[in-house]
Amino acid sequence: MLKLMIAEDEALERKSLRFLLTKHFHEKITITAEAANGREIVQKALEHKPDIILMDIHMPEMDGLEAAIFIKKELPNVEILILTAYSYFDYAQTAIRIGVSDYLVKPYSREKFCDAIHQLISKVTKEKSKAIEEEKLYKQINILGNFLEKEFILQLIHGNDNKDLQHYKEFLDIKNEKYTCLIIRTEASINREEILLKNIKNQFKNIVAEVFGYVFLKDVVLFMFDSNLEQIITNSQFAKALDSIKRQLTDKNVAEIKIGLGEVNNDFTKLRVSYVQAKEALISDLKSNEINRNFIQQIYDKELVLCEQVINEDYHGAIKQLDNIFHSWLTHQQNHPQNLVDYVKQLITLINRSVMKFFGSNEDLTNSLTIMDQINQDLNNLKDVTEAKVYLNGLIKDVITKISQHKKDRNQKMIDVVKGYIEKKFMEPELSLNEVANHIGISSFYLSKCFKKIEGINFKEYLIKVRINKAKRLMREEGKNVQEAAFTVGYTDPNYFSKAFKKYVGLSPKQYTDR
Repeated sequence: MLKLMIAEDEALERKSLRFLLTKHFHEKITITAEAANGREIVQKALEHKPDIILMDIHMPEMDGLEAAIFIKKELPNVEILILTAYSYFDYAQTAIRIGVSDYLVKPYSREKFCDAIHQLISKVTKEKSKAIEEEKLYKQINILGNFLEKEFILQLIHGNDNKDLQHYKEFLDIKNEKYTCLIIRTEASINREEILLKNIKNQFKNIVAEVFGYVFLKDVVLFMFDSNLEQIITNSQFAKALDSIKRQLTDKNVAEIKIGLGEVNNDFTKLRVSYVQAKEALISDLKSNEINRNFIQQIYDKELVLCEQVINEDYHGAIKQLDNIFHSWLTHQQNHPQNLVDYVKQLITLINRSVMKFFGSNEDLTNSLTIMDQINQDLNNLKDVTEAKVYLNGLIKDVITKISQHKKDRNQKMIDVVKGYIEKKFMEPELSLNEVANHIGISSFYLSKCFKKIEGINFKEYLIKVRINKAKRLMREEGKNVQEAAFTVGYTDPNYFSKAFKKYVGLSPKQYTDR
C-alpha cells in the first residue's frame, strides 16, 4: 500500500478528497495524515514520509509551494500533486521547477482527478520496483572501482603499453603526479583479501592523497600518489602505518612479513619502474634474511603470472607462460616426480580460485563452462605433456572468453543504472555527465567512454533524446504548451528548447502538435 497525505486548509475539501480516494483507490493507497496549514504540512510529511501528497497552494502560515520546497529537499522521492484554484503561469513554472509531479486547476472533473492519481500510483509503483532493482545494480557497480584498480595494477605487473596506463589514470581520476609503489609480502596465502586491502588502504588514506591496490595471494601491491610523497614516506606517521599493518598481519598468524618500496617518481610512463624497484627491494630483503626461494617457489611464481594474464585477458601471454611452466615442471620432474594429471588439476584449481577472487564473486568461471566431472574425465585421459598443454590452451581460451563477457555485462549494468538515473532526473536543468559519474562513483572519462560504446551516442545526445521524447508526449498526449513542456523536461529557455526540438524531430514544437 502506498502512503498518501492530504494538505488542504478547507475541512470540507479534505473530506471530499478523502471520500474520492477511499472510493476509488482503497486497495492501492492509505491516507496516513491530513494537514490544514503550511507548517503542519512540513511537520507531518517529515513524520509520516508519504509517497504522495495532495497539496493546495494558498494556505495559512506557509503557502504550498514554499512547503513543497522544504519537503522535496528532505524527501526527494515524494510525488506532489498541486490542487489549486489559481492558474497563473508563474505558479505552474515554480511548481515544475521544484519537482512537483502534476498541477490541477479547480474546478476539475472527477475523471481528471482520478486519472492524475492513477498516473501517480503507477509512477510511484514503478519507481519503487526500479529502486529495488537499482539497489542490486549499485552493489555491482560499487565494485567497479575495485575492478579498475585491479586491472590497473595488473597492467603494471605485466608492463603493458603506457597508452593503456594513461587511460587508467583518467579512468581512476588520478590527480597527483608523484607516486611510489609499496609491496607487502607474506609467506602464507592471504584470506579475505578485500577486507585486508580496505584496512591497509585505511592506514594510508589520511597520510597520502590517493592509494590504489590489489591483493594477489601473498602480495599486497599498493601505488600511492601525493604531491609531497618524498616527505611523507620519511615521516613517523608513515612508519607507524607500516608497523600497524605488520601487527595486523601478525595477529592473523601470518609469518615473515616483508616490505619493498620503490623510488618516488613523477613520470607516469615509468610506473612499472617503481613496481620493479619495490619487487627488487622485497627480494633483497628476503635474501638478507636467508629465505631462499626454492625451485617449487619459482614455478609457483610463474603460475601466479599465468593467473594474472588470464584475468587480464592476455591469451597469447598466458599460452607463452604455460609453455614456460611446463618446461620448468619437466625439469623439476627429474628430482621430484609428480603425476601429470594431479599437477594439471592443481593448476586449474589455482586459475579458478584466482579468477573468483579477482571478481569478488562466488561465480565459478571455469566450472560454469564445463562440469567438473567432465574436466576430471578429460584430464584422466591425458597421455602426455603435449596433450595437457592443448587441453589447458582450450580451457584458458574459454575462461578468457567468459571473463570478457563478464566485464561487458558489468559495463552494461552500469549504463542501465545511468539511464535509470537520467529517467529520474532528466527534468533538472543542471543534470550533467559529471553529476552522474560522481553519483555512481566512477570517473566521467570512463563513464563517457563506456556510454558511447554501449549506446552508440554520447551522454549529452542521449539526455537530449530523453527530454525531447518526454516533451513530445507532454504536448501530444497531455496538451501541454511549449513553455510548460520545456520547463517540465529541464529546459529553462523555451526558445532554446524549440531549437533543440526542431533539430531532433525535424519539426518545430508547433508544427509537431498541429500535425
